[in-house]
Amino acid sequence: MDPNALHAALAATLNPDLQARQAAETVLKELDNVPGYLPTLFLIVKSTEVATEIRQAGVIYLKNLVHKQWGAEFITVNDGEPQRVPFSPEDKQAVRSGIIDALTEADHLTRPQLVEILRRILIYDFPDRMPGFIEQMAAGLDVTTQDPKRTRACLLACRALYKVYEYKPPDKRVALINALPVTLPLLASLLEVLLTPEAPAAQQEIADEFIKLAVKTFWSCVHQSIPAGLQEIPEFMRWMTILYRVIERPVPASAVKGPNDDNAEVAKRPYWTGKRWAVQIMHRLIHRYGNPRALEKVGNRQHEVGLSQAFHDQVAAKFMQLFLQVLAATAQGHFLPERLLVEALNYLMSCISLAVTWLQLKPHAMDLATQVLFPVLCFTPADAELWECDPIEFIRTCYDIMEDCTSPRVAASSLMVDLCRKRTKTCLNPMVEFVHTVFREYAAGTADAGRKDGAMYCFGAIAAQLQEEAIPELTQLVWTMILEFVATELKSSHGHLRGRSCWVLGQFGDFLAAKDSSLFVQAVGGVAQMLEDPHLPVRFQAAVSLRMLVYDPDRRAAQPAVEEHVGAVLPQIITHLFNLMDQVGSDELVSTLDVLIECYASSMPPYAEGLCTRLGETFIRLAAGDDNDHDSSVAASQCCSAVLTLLEAIKDNGELYVALEKVLVPLILRIVSPDETGNYPYTDYLEDAMEILTYMTYYAPRISPEVWTLFKPITTCFFDFAIDYLSNINLPFHNFISRGNAYFVATRENAELVFKMIQHVLENSQTGDRDVTEAAKLAETFLLNSKEAVGGFVAGVTPPGGGRFGQK
Repeated sequence: MDPNALHAALAATLNPDLQARQAAETVLKELDNVPGYLPTLFLIVKSTEVATEIRQAGVIYLKNLVHKQWGAEFITVNDGEPQRVPFSPEDKQAVRSGIIDALTEADHLTRPQLVEILRRILIYDFPDRMPGFIEQMAAGLDVTTQDPKRTRACLLACRALYKVYEYKPPDKRVALINALPVTLPLLASLLEVLLTPEAPAAQQEIADEFIKLAVKTFWSCVHQSIPAGLQEIPEFMRWMTILYRVIERPVPASAVKGPNDDNAEVAKRPYWTGKRWAVQIMHRLIHRYGNPRALEKVGNRQHEVGLSQAFHDQVAAKFMQLFLQVLAATAQGHFLPERLLVEALNYLMSCISLAVTWLQLKPHAMDLATQVLFPVLCFTPADAELWECDPIEFIRTCYDIMEDCTSPRVAASSLMVDLCRKRTKTCLNPMVEFVHTVFREYAAGTADAGRKDGAMYCFGAIAAQLQEEAIPELTQLVWTMILEFVATELKSSHGHLRGRSCWVLGQFGDFLAAKDSSLFVQAVGGVAQMLEDPHLPVRFQAAVSLRMLVYDPDRRAAQPAVEEHVGAVLPQIITHLFNLMDQVGSDELVSTLDVLIECYASSMPPYAEGLCTRLGETFIRLAAGDDNDHDSSVAASQCCSAVLTLLEAIKDNGELYVALEKVLVPLILRIVSPDETGNYPYTDYLEDAMEILTYMTYYAPRISPEVWTLFKPITTCFFDFAIDYLSNINLPFHNFISRGNAYFVATRENAELVFKMIQHVLENSQTGDRDVTEAAKLAETFLLNSKEAVGGFVAGVTPPGGGRFGQK
């Protein structure tokens, strides 16, 4: 292949003229299947004489080509017949043998793409087709190598190799295990050299980058388990020493946060990311190996008990002291990235349970709680800015479960709760006294609203422990603090304190109900009034807290003390909830509505149609959102749950089901129907739709023609993709066939569709025993309830059915 022609085509893809770009892309697409295209494209990508922008365009095409064709034997071209992939063994070898050289000369724009290409090649070709790869990589990792570009390339290659096996079980990691005796000692030696204080300052940033890559590589090695070779205590301790030195390194000038620097950008600097990965490794290790006694009880991990004992005796407490030093810097105002802070706190959480670490942590426990954890929980200027500028995002950060793993606030709260729960005698009383002190300081004007918010957060976080402890003096103090310092903040001039007050009252709901019913009623009334607050986060928190205050999970009903009071304003509360749901897509709001429907089931009939209409509208709005919006999809599913709760509440009033058909039939039809492209965008909600339809076909006095319009679309949906959902479809279909038998047998097509569904399952080699069982249930319903319509269908079902039922 002519390299000049390919170079010209790549250059043309950068042409500002749309037609020229499209023509060039067509040419490149046609070249995909031309022999020699792969090595020629790779030659252009790795050539330092080619312009950067053309190399960048080329490496993207190369990455896509490798992803699409490297591991495939055949490809389909232009929807035609499958053709054999044109890559010859020589073409592939040219890329395999030159990939590290290409990484050596790559710049920051093409390097990530080349790493991804290498990772893809390793998946298919290592080790059988790459016999010299380890030796080539090892040569660049040797500490005597004086070429930083080559060292970086080999570190990237090593990281790519380890990452391929990161999540694989031990029996699938044999190829990596065989490479460890060569690569791990080289990585350790390289790190030891990079960590020497004598490294020139000019080379510090390069050293930071190399340390980060090496530590990330080690993470991929030990993420699942410690390999056998690394379980040798001297070698393991060598790595523990290295990680200790990575974490204790002083902050270089290149990593210092300036007054105008963005925290997130500073956290991405190699020094901080390398340190964060080291802390994450230690958190992982103490979680897996910190307790040798627990490990002794795990049958398939007996061989790791010795390593666990060494970690417990020699490593755990040493690193805990180091993390206390790291965290002490934050108390003095020094910068610490959020992810690093989270991992350090998670490590300390494991230390609370271990006697060997708790003995050393105990003298520092309250300093840790009050000087490190408490400031993290306080309401900050950044929180205030988000509250004012983007209240919906503020709510999301507080309630998104996906944030919990990376949130410093959640990690600090969890650690504080663990201290008070697992080390109650040492921490609970002092923590309550500390919170009480902050409350009094705020009342006296010597503490700001941010600290008051943090103290209330602490108080609410340990609420469960405070309610479990039957200490009269402590109980009375808690009661006083709620009355004088928490409930009063419902009238605060600070919106965030009003919201926090709602949250804390929700945490102490059972305590308030048991202590004083009249004051409990006042608290619930005060929270309900916050549904009209001018600040969206306050209204949202009031709605969530109302659920926690009103619902009695033991009785699955409203708390007796407030049942009548809340029932009197139920229409207004429901209106506020729907208004909030129009603004915020959160399952928390729908859960509150769900609970109110359950608690006031007898009061629901007058509101049933309106509730169903709003829930249906809300479902469509949430379900039609961005596929990546996890919050909206969960909230949409919760809308279906609320509909089901409503249907359960009115099941004794069958005529209401008829009134709801005009809302629910279009809703279910949308879920089971394809869009204009032929795809089914609502597949996640099919189970909910079938459950709703089961209620409609069972509790309604009759199955109306409108509901019958769903029968055929459901069968179409079944044939298109929903064969795995037959257990869900069976429930309403049983009702269709049994309760609506006259309508079912009146049209032969109905029986034909059911027969084809059964046959589709029984004759499909991909279906399992569970699917066959469900098909048998459907056949039983069909045969028992429609004897006059069975006709010639029995002979059609019996042979394949008998064959599948006879399988073992």
